[in-house]
Amino acid sequence: MRRDYFICIFLLLVAIALAFVCLLPTYYSYDGVIEREVGLIETLASTFFCLLTLLIFPVFTAIKKKFWAMLGNAAFGLLAFIPGMFLPGMAAKLAAPDVNILTTVKALFFKAIYTMVYAPFAGIGNLAGNKLGLILPKLILPVTLVIYGVVKLFRFYKEAYIAEQLAPVPTNDSPTQRTRKPDILGTVISAPVTPPTTPAAPTASTAPVAPVTEKKPADRPSGPAVPPPSEKPAEKLTGNTSEKPKQIASEENGPKKIPSRQRPEPTGVRTPNISPDVIPLGAPPKKKDDVILLSGPPDKPIELGPPPEEPKNPQ
Repeated sequence: MRRDYFICIFLLLVAIALAFVCLLPTYYSYDGVIEREVGLIETLASTFFCLLTLLIFPVFTAIKKKFWAMLGNAAFGLLAFIPGMFLPGMAAKLAAPDVNILTTVKALFFKAIYTMVYAPFAGIGNLAGNKLGLILPKLILPVTLVIYGVVKLFRFYKEAYIAEQLAPVPTNDSPTQRTRKPDILGTVISAPVTPPTTPAAPTASTAPVAPVTEKKPADRPSGPAVPPPSEKPAEKLTGNTSEKPKQIASEENGPKKIPSRQRPEPTGVRTPNISPDVIPLGAPPKKKDDVILLSGPPDKPIELGPPPEEPKNPQ
């Protein structure tokens, strides 16, 4: 886990500092500097610890983007400021004759922290001076935060510069002015664009059907031919054949048959064998030669005669 980096780095630096305290006599204490001889190994170890906390960890965590590892190194640097925040206020209580034991324990704890944090810098203080050795532990926290922030800011401007260089050049006259497309709110559904086509002739299935209206016998157009009935039944029903020439003459003077428009059949579609003529919805059509009159002459009633007698079955 990323948060484990914080604990690992912090405990690693604390362990190295405690090694200096346990293996070597105290050099820096809160009460003052205790002068002693510093060996070569202690000087090399002190230099390595100084480079590790002030240069290696800050730069490595900033480049690799190890935020929690950077906080672990900064937390160790924060320990250098804690004794200076609490011990000066406890000095008056420690100087009193009836000092509380809890105050004494607190003072010993903060002095131990001070000795642990400053112990690894004894070799640097012996070479460059004690003044520098007392300043270096307090630089760990600000240096770590500053290096991490500078590297992150440099990376941000570098990525912005690269993105600007790779961006397409605008087509207008001003190279710096760029037009922004308006934001589209919602979902845009574009329909496929098809070229305009000429309206096709109506087929038999899509042709409009004319409304059925009642017309007079003389105004009705003649439709398709109907199988003619025989003449004998017509003579029996009408009972008068003298009206037949008059009816034929009236139909000849009436409207002529209008030829229906031929409709092309759609290609690739199998259609049933349907006549292209429009079948009018109404009374059955009439023909010149065969006319069935269901009514007698207007001046004369229809004589139907007596009902036919039913044959009697001989017993």
